[in-house]
Amino acid sequence: MENVSANRCYHPKNFGAVVVRNEIHAFSDASKEAVGVAAYLKQLNQKGEVSVSLVFGQAKVAPIRPTSIPRLELCAAVLSTKAVKKLRTELDLKIDNVKFYTDSKVVLGYITKDACRFRVYVANRVQIISDTTKPQQSNYVDTSTNPAELATHKRPENKQRLRNLDDGQSVENEHRHPTSKDSNESAKIAIIKAVQNEVFANDISVLKRVNKETENRDQLKEQRRTLLKSNLAELDPFLDQDGVL
Repeated sequence: MENVSANRCYHPKNFGAVVVRNEIHAFSDASKEAVGVAAYLKQLNQKGEVSVSLVFGQAKVAPIRPTSIPRLELCAAVLSTKAVKKLRTELDLKIDNVKFYTDSKVVLGYITKDACRFRVYVANRVQIISDTTKPQQSNYVDTSTNPAELATHKRPENKQRLRNLDDGQSVENEHRHPTSKDSNESAKIAIIKAVQNEVFANDISVLKRVNKETENRDQLKEQRRTLLKSNLAELDPFLDQDGVL
């Protein structure tokens, strides 16, 4: 940490006194170990020059109780909205626009759906996000360019990325927002699989092994008998090409 530094002044020298636009770009990420947020202030001056500065960073240890990654990513998104709310209060600036970024398509899918459609844990957190943001403010960012990932994962390459934490380059990756039909469908499939894995984990596990057909005959028979005991047995369950039950 002794090699990590960040500029305390978000208004650089020679940038000019007149700022015509202020934006906050907040990134979130999660892992089994932690959830994290990194927020940047993006300013535009009258010459069209852009300045991006790190204004907020936070990491929290993930809950001891085992929690799925999609749920942890959702917790990180909630943390991101709370961080922006705090920045709006603390920064003596008129904020013209706010954008949120996550590398979880499941979270993006949650945010675009009605909170009442989910279980209590997810619904409560989606409601917190929807109370203070609009779905169009949420964007997708690739994991490799997500600065919040530095707070949640221990990777050798992150040492160099940590030294460049204040450069704000990731803020310009706005073209990664999944607005295409294929991306929306991908988010939909990810949500379905996440919910199914919570409710039908045993059935899906057995079906995956049956599909591989690498077990011996006796093991396959035992696995099929397990499926017959399932509440889904009458529906003749199977996994499609996307792994959806």
